[in-house]
Amino acid sequence: MEKYLCEICGKKHDIYYGLGAMEPDYILRLSDEERTKRVEKVGLLLLIDKTFLIVKGTIFIEIKDISKWFSFKVWVRIEIKDFQDRLEEWENETFDNPLLGKLEGELYIYDKTKNLNVKILFPTKEGGSEDVIFEVMDENHIMYGDQKNGISKEKIIGWMQDMNHPKPNEKDSKKESFQVGFEKIIKKAKTDYLAKQKIFIIDVAEGSMLLFQIVSPTILDSVKTEKGFVIYLPFDTSGEEAKEELERFKKTTYFEVFELDVFDGMPTYYLAFEDEKKLIKLCAKIIKDVYQVEVEKVEFDIMEP
Repeated sequence: MEKYLCEICGKKHDIYYGLGAMEPDYILRLSDEERTKRVEKVGLLLLIDKTFLIVKGTIFIEIKDISKWFSFKVWVRIEIKDFQDRLEEWENETFDNPLLGKLEGELYIYDKTKNLNVKILFPTKEGGSEDVIFEVMDENHIMYGDQKNGISKEKIIGWMQDMNHPKPNEKDSKKESFQVGFEKIIKKAKTDYLAKQKIFIIDVAEGSMLLFQIVSPTILDSVKTEKGFVIYLPFDTSGEEAKEELERFKKTTYFEVFELDVFDGMPTYYLAFEDEKKLIKLCAKIIKDVYQVEVEKVEFDIMEP
């Protein structure tokens, strides 16, 4: 994978040419039972509560000086009336009016993208792409100009630097310590998930960059206990940065106590813990030794997969 020399920390980081998006919060929060009742698949679309539709697709932006593309995987909301109107026109072989939708959520790189108007282009046999493609329609938004005119490689590197080194804000100045934050997230996992026999995933991240995860034991078939927590370390070795992280992990004194498995083609190491103090202590070492991040810059997020 291509790398760049970071002007902020002096290290080399991978250049990524795409960002993905999770399902909107109102979908993620649904239990399997609720999802069955409230979400209906309509071709490439999802019909939510029979009131509106959403569809996942891609916004492509050309990087002109190197003939590559940056892609944003995003979700777009479509009003039922708009969809029905276009459907009637298509059935009558009238294609004058495009199907429009609005972006769901904010993109990390651009400001004020929620509800941004986009044109929706569904894949065709002649198009050569299996993606639903979105074209930004709001001419006053910077993303419209970037999609229309393309961007430079320097701008991509600027995005990477912002992702790896997010600027501090007022919230950061009041941020609780690593120890306090970790203890709070462990307590939440125990009361909101383990006590209710629900599985969970805790993301351990620096800014927008996921480092590793802590998961409930029942997620992994290979873990033989149903108590406590599991440190889950996947290494996507298709990138040079992950290869370097894996090599640093192998040189640690605690590497040998981890179990190895392969998930989605990635070497993944895991270790179960019941002692919360030992869990926090080892995670702090992993953050510093393997990912070379200051523990006080780490944030936690918990969710049900």
